[in-house]
Amino acid sequence: MDNNAYSVVIPAYNAEKHLDETLQSVLAQTIPPVRIIVIDDGSTDQTAKVAANYGSAIEVISTENRGSGAATSTGIATVTTPILATLDSDDLWRPHKMETQLAHLHDPNLKLDAVLAKLQPFGEIDKKTAPVETSGWSRSTLTIWMKSFHKVGDIKDMGNGYGEMIDWFARAKSMGLNFQLLDEVLVDRRIHSESFSFKASENIGQRADFLKAAIHAIERKKRMK
Repeated sequence: MDNNAYSVVIPAYNAEKHLDETLQSVLAQTIPPVRIIVIDDGSTDQTAKVAANYGSAIEVISTENRGSGAATSTGIATVTTPILATLDSDDLWRPHKMETQLAHLHDPNLKLDAVLAKLQPFGEIDKKTAPVETSGWSRSTLTIWMKSFHKVGDIKDMGNGYGEMIDWFARAKSMGLNFQLLDEVLVDRRIHSESFSFKASENIGQRADFLKAAIHAIERKKRMK
């Protein structure tokens, strides 16, 4: 298998409005993926149809609505390539995103488990009441060796649609995985009113999920002592 062989997993819930553009950004990569897997997480719109319109270029797995963490993990369970990349259904990759990250992931001097990159927000930024994430600790920037992902395990939903990646990254860090966060912007993060986090500062569920993720982290630290 090609040394750069990677699969892309995209959890999608009611994503018909933006999914096509997201898929186009993946297909435009200078190093293309072996597989693109869209998990239709119980959508009530035409999300599955948008992905299916690409024919064999996109694999669609339809499930009941369980949350983006479970959807992502469902897709990852089917991955057979040595490298995995994940992406939210409304974000966009810049064309050289994977080429840049793969070069770092393969650098023998770095001995990395995973590579991340900076995010550039676009869209309805002026209307968003919650903070805009740009640091790069995001599902949309993650490129990781599958063997490293399996050390951490599945992405677990916190219950209200938030915090699953915060929890997963915290678990990965506690296990000592070696991440590199590139200073380069490789992903454009779409800000829009349909997204879960658009008004997250007013959302009790988001605060509850973030608290749950924090409690999990504290409990892990206690067990390690």
